[in-house]
Amino acid sequence: MMTAESTTVPAGKDVFYQLMENVSIQDVQAAELLKQDANTLFSKKNYSQAIQKYTDAITLNPNSQMLYSNRAFAYIKIELFGAAIRDADLAIKLDSNYTKGYYRRAVANMGLGNLKEALKDFKTVIKVAPSDMDAKKKYTECEKELRRIEFEKAITFEEVTKKAIDLIGNISDIEVPKSYDGPVLEDEVTLQFLETLIKAFKDEKRLHKKYAYQIMDKAKRILEADEAIVDVKIPQGARLTVCGDVHGQFYDLMRIFEENGLPSLTNMYLWNGDFVDRGSWSVEVMLTLLTLKVLYPKSVFLSRGNHETDNMNKVF
Repeated sequence: MMTAESTTVPAGKDVFYQLMENVSIQDVQAAELLKQDANTLFSKKNYSQAIQKYTDAITLNPNSQMLYSNRAFAYIKIELFGAAIRDADLAIKLDSNYTKGYYRRAVANMGLGNLKEALKDFKTVIKVAPSDMDAKKKYTECEKELRRIEFEKAITFEEVTKKAIDLIGNISDIEVPKSYDGPVLEDEVTLQFLETLIKAFKDEKRLHKKYAYQIMDKAKRILEADEAIVDVKIPQGARLTVCGDVHGQFYDLMRIFEENGLPSLTNMYLWNGDFVDRGSWSVEVMLTLLTLKVLYPKSVFLSRGNHETDNMNKVF
């Protein structure tokens, strides 16, 4: 099992540390103390605070592969895999024989689905440390998943990738039959439309695809205009509620609104992904949340979770 490392500056090793470029023995010792504080925070699962401490230590001593490795481990814990890979690369650059650097990079790549890269690093770890059962277990899991993916590719036809608008065509040209008795989106999304939509879904009615496409198109434009990382500002007198993992349970979503109120300019929501899967109302959940995003773009925030993938979208 790989853990955050802890060492002290050994007595009589001043010459070695002084040989490090632009790093004094005082900085090395101060960085070591910061690392010990960071390790304590890590053990208490205060990963973000631990990352800051490791960063402070690296500022003093950028030549320690352990510091980069430990910070990579903390990044992995909060699923910032790209940052973890960057730190693991730096640790390996400092010491090409540093096993934990390869291990951290393998785990991070596995988290991102870069299975071939992960397998290569796990092989390196196992070669150097053949008794590392955790590395062997992850290697087996990674190899099994890669074989499954390659097998699925082998038995499926190559799909032609098209933009959604090419498949849908001109939304305004889609005809709505006269027999349709569901919600109607005239032009702009309004609170009245939202309330009508929610009532229709509660009554197990469907929204016509023309209006569903319109909602998706409006939401897409708003989301594309946002930065990848959004700084959420809470106005004076407003509040922000953080929710997650609705997983296609429309009536759970409704219960949240019953208990906490519908979103508004002062009743803000941050949804931490995993909107679909498991429940039977994934489409209803997504259309409701996208409608809310269009209605209150500065009060409703939708973060992508690990279930927001092409494969999940196709199934759910």
